[in-house]
Amino acid sequence: MNTKNIDFIINLSTINTIISKKLDTSLGAIHGISFSEYMILSHIITTPNKMMRRIDLAEQVGLTASGITRAIAPMEKIGLLEKKQNERDARVSLVKISSTGERIFKEATLTLEEKLNLYFENIKEKEFANIPKVLKIVGNNIGYNKKWKYNLTFVYGIWYILSVLFYNIFSLSKKVHLQKKHFFHWLFYF
Repeated sequence: MNTKNIDFIINLSTINTIISKKLDTSLGAIHGISFSEYMILSHIITTPNKMMRRIDLAEQVGLTASGITRAIAPMEKIGLLEKKQNERDARVSLVKISSTGERIFKEATLTLEEKLNLYFENIKEKEFANIPKVLKIVGNNIGYNKKWKYNLTFVYGIWYILSVLFYNIFSLSKKVHLQKKHFFHWLFYF
C-alpha cells in the first residue's frame, strides 16, 4: 500500500492547523482578528470597489454560503465589513470592506509580514521552487480550477511557512518517523 499521499495530506493538514493557530494568536493579540478573518479581508480588499458577492467570497475562502455568513457576521458587527445591496439585483448580497477594516488589514499585514519573516529565515528559494506547480496540480485535481487569486510569490511564501514549520515541529517530535535528512527530499518527492 502506498501511503505517500495519505502521509502528505495528513502532515499538510496538521501543519496548516498549527500555522493558523500561531497566526490567530499573533493577529488576535495585536489586532483583534483571526487569521481566517484576515484572509477574508484579503480577498475583499483586492477586488474592484473592495466589494464582493457573498457567494463569490464563500467560494474563494472554501466555505459554504451559510459558512461565510457565520464567518462575516461578527466582522460586520465590529465594523470591519459592511453589508451592501446589489443595485441591479436585490437578491444578491454584497459585502464591502469598511475604512476600519482596511486600516486593520494594513496594520495586520505588517504584523503578518514580520512574523512570516521569522519563518523564512535560512530557507533557500530552490528548496521550494516546484511547490506552486504541485499545489496548482492538486488544486485542479480536487476541482479548484479557478484562477488562482495569489501570485506565485505568495504561494512560495505559504509553502515556505509550511515547510519550515513542518521541519521544525516534526523534526523535534519523537513520534514522527520522518528523519531530518530526508525531510526536503520527501517534501519535493511528492
